[in-house]
Amino acid sequence: MSKSLTNQPSMNGVILVDKPAGWTSHDVIAKLRNASGVRRIGHAGTLDPLATGLLVVLVGTATRLSDKLTAHAKTYRATVTFGAATDTDDSEGSVIASAKVDSFVFDIAFAAKVLSDLVKVHMQVPPQYSAIKVGGKTAHRSAREGVKVELAPREIEIYDARLISVDSQLQTWDIELSVSKGTYIRSIARDLGAELGCFGHISALRRVRTLDGNLDVADAFTLEELLDLSKKPGSLSHAFTRIENLGLKGRVVDALDEDTVSGRSLYAPKPTNKMSGSPCDDKIALAMSYDGRLLGLYKRDEAFDAVARNPDLQKFNPNVIFRGGIMQRNIGRSVVTLGVFDGVHKGHRELVKRVVSRAEELSVPSVVITFDPPPGTVVRSEHVPAPITGLCERIERLKSLGVDEVVIIPFTRDLADTGGHDFVDGHLFSRCTPTEIIVGENFRFGHGGRCGIKELAEYCKPYGTTVIASVLEESGAERISSTRIRTLLEKGDITAARDLLGHPYKLSGYVSKGEQFGRTIGVPTANVKPFVAPMVPCGGYRALVRFLDGSSRESAVFIGSPRDDCQKPTVEAHLFDFSGDLYNTYLEVELIEKVTDIARYPDKEALGVGIAQQVERIKKSHSTVRVE
Repeated sequence: MSKSLTNQPSMNGVILVDKPAGWTSHDVIAKLRNASGVRRIGHAGTLDPLATGLLVVLVGTATRLSDKLTAHAKTYRATVTFGAATDTDDSEGSVIASAKVDSFVFDIAFAAKVLSDLVKVHMQVPPQYSAIKVGGKTAHRSAREGVKVELAPREIEIYDARLISVDSQLQTWDIELSVSKGTYIRSIARDLGAELGCFGHISALRRVRTLDGNLDVADAFTLEELLDLSKKPGSLSHAFTRIENLGLKGRVVDALDEDTVSGRSLYAPKPTNKMSGSPCDDKIALAMSYDGRLLGLYKRDEAFDAVARNPDLQKFNPNVIFRGGIMQRNIGRSVVTLGVFDGVHKGHRELVKRVVSRAEELSVPSVVITFDPPPGTVVRSEHVPAPITGLCERIERLKSLGVDEVVIIPFTRDLADTGGHDFVDGHLFSRCTPTEIIVGENFRFGHGGRCGIKELAEYCKPYGTTVIASVLEESGAERISSTRIRTLLEKGDITAARDLLGHPYKLSGYVSKGEQFGRTIGVPTANVKPFVAPMVPCGGYRALVRFLDGSSRESAVFIGSPRDDCQKPTVEAHLFDFSGDLYNTYLEVELIEKVTDIARYPDKEALGVGIAQQVERIKKSHSTVRVE
């Protein structure tokens, strides 16, 4: 076996293969599976050994898209030879009947008219040599055993039929057909011969397009090209077709990560369409990550009553259609930075702005490569630092700085054990081809963080890439760092942490049903389930709660367990001057200042009095102090 790709972290995608003659579709899949080391590989639509052309190969989680990708029209170029019938309806079979072909068959006008009459719905009998099962056995196996089986006609449709040329000497028509799923071109040749009274069979067949023309054999890779790519870890991902070429229809939901999607509802704005001119389907949402992966296809919950309250939003249920993982092609020439960027603080922002500026000077994309989960959660068995921001917020903040592409590399134990050289070859340059890499002067990578700027420059030298160490801004006597910000947050110093972050510390999540106790005391609260656990101390906070549409409400937010009989900490937000149902609503809670410590109350009556007093105190702090 050639050097495998099993360490490639995201080998999920769609590859267009130009299948050679004489190979079965299974032969191609087996060859790619053996060469790449990736076991989960399939295809979207079989091609006979005689046929060449477009074979859509599905890798990893993309295999779940098989039904969707085979349901579309396919276009074939075919040569029909008249004068003989074969037992397989193609030139690889034995001749079972022959007849003289009249000269009018090769009249161009006549041939074109016959083909144009094919454009309609047909009832087609499949060939005896086909993969259709009858009585638990495939028809082609029965045929090879000399047993003729009765195959029921099936409804197919020919969308377009075009004459390319005729050859009276060879007694052939060269034609192009666009047909529905399940159509056998061999049967069309057989039926044409029967209609013209001279028999017919397929002597050449090539699939040229599929997915209503979105995928074309001109963009396909030969098997030899793919086998060459598979020799270098990660390089086969360069052959993945872009997600927009797949013709999937629906609203596009950006800036999502798999944790955001998993187990929660998605909210999509008014219909958008970023998918190669395909019309949007209001009932489907396509969740896309910023590194080009299709995170999933989701179905709209039509019973959700918030749609009536807010027609600009739609709710989509998770885990309904397909959970994705399709990667785009290599981004190509670019200016790149790498890091975790937890918090996307002022230092990070300075670095990223330099990358964006330099990319603009060179007229190439700016790329941030980051990792999820944060490496510390994988390499440390205890004392794992809590993240300041979840992946979704991290991506949003990076994109707001003008970054063209944010690439997320899943951080696994295997990646933690990968040496620096292998990381550069197999993970960095498999995703992009940096012209320049700009990183912080303390950047470390590779197993145990053993590699730094010097090693990065050495490993990138064969690619002609320049590595630049950027000195980041300092604040006071200490350098700005995620660790320093985390310490401030843990102490409850929200203001100092905000100064270093350059933006508010926030918690994001969906509102779920709690005990609804607040309603009984006149202080209704939204029970927010944050994606990332709060790292601030328990207490009452002055906060702004923002909605998906950008509007906000001044609020009192309580973090902790105020009742003796309730040990589980909660995040409860009381929105001033607001009434309405917030269940299943996505909220962003921006903490401004800690106003009160958490108090413990012996019972619900005492809790009601205490919460009302704290809410009043926080409300007064909103009116006396304004934060821009």
